[in-house]
Amino acid sequence: MPISAGRPTSDCRISDTGRHGNATGTPRGDDARRPAMTTETQQDRDRRRHARFAGGDYPLRVGRFPARLVNWSAGGVGVVLRDGTAGLQPGEAVTLGIPCDRTAAVAVFPGRVQHVDVSRGLVGVAFTADAEDAIRLLAEFLHDGGCDSGQRPG
Repeated sequence: MPISAGRPTSDCRISDTGRHGNATGTPRGDDARRPAMTTETQQDRDRRRHARFAGGDYPLRVGRFPARLVNWSAGGVGVVLRDGTAGLQPGEAVTLGIPCDRTAAVAVFPGRVQHVDVSRGLVGVAFTADAEDAIRLLAEFLHDGGCDSGQRPG
């Protein structure tokens, strides 16, 4: 969306880099001290809506693929799969398998691939509405240290 009268529209946010100026492109007055405007998608805002916690390389599965947890939040997880990104595509439905040695079980939750960064091998998986228990489980296992996977984060 366009920026009008030097004010951000609903699809813009303040960036901490660059400057914007007047109609001639020359910074003037307060404009010289304001950061530049950048566009941000709804998907970007959703992805950063929740506080993130370190995953400590906790082992889990995304579908049939072994993975390690990079970070997690109330909205989903960021993982690195052992086999790169395994051809996963944004929007693809997947299951998250979260093991716990204490209970000798694997909790399985539905999710959807939110983003794929092939160059870094990262896959972001958003929890679906049916996965509300996953948040409690991750909080217990990882944040509160209630599960020993052999690689529990410190």
